Amino acid sequence: MQEKENIEFHGQPAVKVVERFEGPETMSAYIEAIGFLYGQAEYVIHITGTHEPSASQRKRIDEILSTFKFIDSTDTSDWKTYRNEEYGYEFKYPSSWARLEERNPIFNDHLPDSRRYLAIYPESFPSQDISAHIDVYRAPFTAVKLDNHELVYTLPPSEVTTNGVVWLKFQSTDNLGNELNTFTYYTERGGKTYHVGGAGEQVHQILSTFRFFETGNNNVFDVTAVKTGDKIVGLEARTVAPFSVVPDFPLGPDNARVVFFGTVILEGEYRALTGELLGGYLCFAPSATSQAHIPVMRGDGRDISFCFSDQDVAHSLLNAERGRVTIEVEDYVINSYPAEVFNEAELRRVLIKDFSGE
Repeated sequence: MQEKENIEFHGQPAVKVVERFEGPETMSAYIEAIGFLYGQAEYVIHITGTHEPSASQRKRIDEILSTFKFIDSTDTSDWKTYRNEEYGYEFKYPSSWARLEERNPIFNDHLPDSRRYLAIYPESFPSQDISAHIDVYRAPFTAVKLDNHELVYTLPPSEVTTNGVVWLKFQSTDNLGNELNTFTYYTERGGKTYHVGGAGEQVHQILSTFRFFETGNNNVFDVTAVKTGDKIVGLEARTVAPFSVVPDFPLGPDNARVVFFGTVILEGEYRALTGELLGGYLCFAPSATSQAHIPVMRGDGRDISFCFSDQDVAHSLLNAERGRVTIEVEDYVINSYPAEVFNEAELRRVLIKDFSGE
């Protein structure tokens, strides 16, 4: 006979299983097991005997379990700290690791063009090989998982909580289903997906001290202070100039053209404009969450929205007058002037269509 219940064990979600085997005195058995996750490992505490514990025995067992605790045997006092101010996370890593390097993707990497990632080179690996990597996608996990080739050969995912962060854990397999010592972890925060992947030892060392910190609203910028090459929420300013060069009307929130380089994934609604001049023109309004991933000029009181720069491509990919979608765009442009102007971006692809209609 088996009994199973979900419990809490020293602040960790746990499962308690009790099995009783009735038989002659020498063949009866009582087995109690408490299983839980701590860090990246699974633990099971067994309590066994020929009979269920008596009241006095149960009291002693509970006293022992009440004092149970983990002792962190890893000395991190000489570890270094990596801190990313743009995306608001940090972690410690052994000082013996060779280097951490922010890299641009190459043609066969799993990230789109223009998006940088953190490559990690531990001491025990040749300098040309990375052992782990950290990526941040400006998109929800539902969109990210459509692209990531690392999820092709994996075991079913499980949830793991480390330092208060809930991760979705995948373990890689080969094409025959054999387990590999390669792991991929995902967590979603503020509309972004954080991804830690690589060899088991290095990934688990990263996650053991990984934490988030608040960075504030860093998508708002001062157009009179921003310079070419500056990055706003991961997009690089390539052109900063007045929209129109006229006397006594300098660069400012009401007279600006700022061209950004880079890609971003957004959720929201698109629709075709009406009217004689711009009738049928497709434009996009990001959701409240996605708006945080788009640069915004301080002092620009307009709604956060844009129209697609290549309307033929937009009509071909969207194929409807309105709808709710998840899309990837690039080369976002802010146009501001006291006239009928609008922001724009190039539509690269449509990832998810939630609905569409005439």
